[in-house]
Amino acid sequence: PPRSLTPTITPHPKNPLCLKAGPLLTPWLGSGAKGGGGGKGGRGGGGWIRRHAELRPPYLHLYTVPEGEEVGVLNLRNARVDSEPMKATGLGGGEGRPGWGLESERVRGNCFCVYATGSSVLFAVARASAKAEWILAVDGVFGGGEAEAEAEAEDREEEGVWEV
Repeated sequence: PPRSLTPTITPHPKNPLCLKAGPLLTPWLGSGAKGGGGGKGGRGGGGWIRRHAELRPPYLHLYTVPEGEEVGVLNLRNARVDSEPMKATGLGGGEGRPGWGLESERVRGNCFCVYATGSSVLFAVARASAKAEWILAVDGVFGGGEAEAEAEAEDREEEGVWEV
């Protein structure tokens, strides 16, 4: 007799501890007005979509702006961050290659990539300081700094300082 291929779904509650939250840009390769927020710039329909991101260990949650609908979750266990993905991959475009709107030095210099098990995501931010903050926060999750970050958050909570 044929075996049943019934999936097992195990719900995991969202971690109440939010280590970092804020805007991140993700590549958009569509060509129409649709695409979960619409893209800007770039040749060949490429560009960037603004997302709201929440780092809740061990996941990075991505939401549409302004609707707030969750559109992605990136598992950061065993993940790695590349602070200069343009140098290693040649993603900046060029002769006959799409540039995802990376022609701007500002965007190109503020990109980073998260390589997770089964997927990788390119991100961009507006400022170099924001890039450093996101890289340190993500690095703290998979680099063993999760417990340290939780202790830091508890200290801020005791002092009445909140970051979200």
